[in-house]
Amino acid sequence: MRRYRLLFLFLIFQACCFAQTITYSGSTTLCPLGSLLLTVAEPNPVPTYQWQRNGIAVGSNLNTYTAVSAGSYRVILTVGANNDTSNTVVISDTTNPVPAFIFPGTINCSNVPIAFTNTSATGLTFEWDFGDPNSGSNNASTLTNPIHTFIGTPGNTNQSFTVTLTARNGFGCVGIITRTVTTKQLPSTGLSGPNLRNYNGSIYFRKVLFGCSSNF
Repeated sequence: MRRYRLLFLFLIFQACCFAQTITYSGSTTLCPLGSLLLTVAEPNPVPTYQWQRNGIAVGSNLNTYTAVSAGSYRVILTVGANNDTSNTVVISDTTNPVPAFIFPGTINCSNVPIAFTNTSATGLTFEWDFGDPNSGSNNASTLTNPIHTFIGTPGNTNQSFTVTLTARNGFGCVGIITRTVTTKQLPSTGLSGPNLRNYNGSIYFRKVLFGCSSNF
């Protein structure tokens, strides 16, 4: 009777447990601090699981394993004296991209456009944040080498903006760099009283400071 029971378990195991395939969602190339969830279907009867990385036992007795480093992964399923070894999934790792950019060092008036030259590696996608919310939708760009006119706020001194460049590679790994851009504020055009800005439809007053000007 015991022999038939073992044979029965063996046949069930053969039918439902052999040829188990590890599945996953995402890239098998890990970014730094990245991970990949490996899964095998949970058959009936439920076997024990022994995951291996490069042939060395890792993980606990579960049908899932979270890989956080490069290597060759597989899982051995066991029911009684019978076992099955899954396919092997090879995981590699890579580094984050290193973004970089340059721009003219001259401190100009805020209405002078600034050209940014992207010196990052090729094969990346880019996202720029100019730290200039008053510029509205122009505060962001996905161009490789964008040009931005800083708005900031009016005043009588210099103002600084934190420009952030985010670079992303084909594996979804991200690198970020920030640099500070300084411009001269434009003078405020806010005047009190009625009809101080225009006369007969013409602008008749201009205030100049630090070589920058604003029309009233």
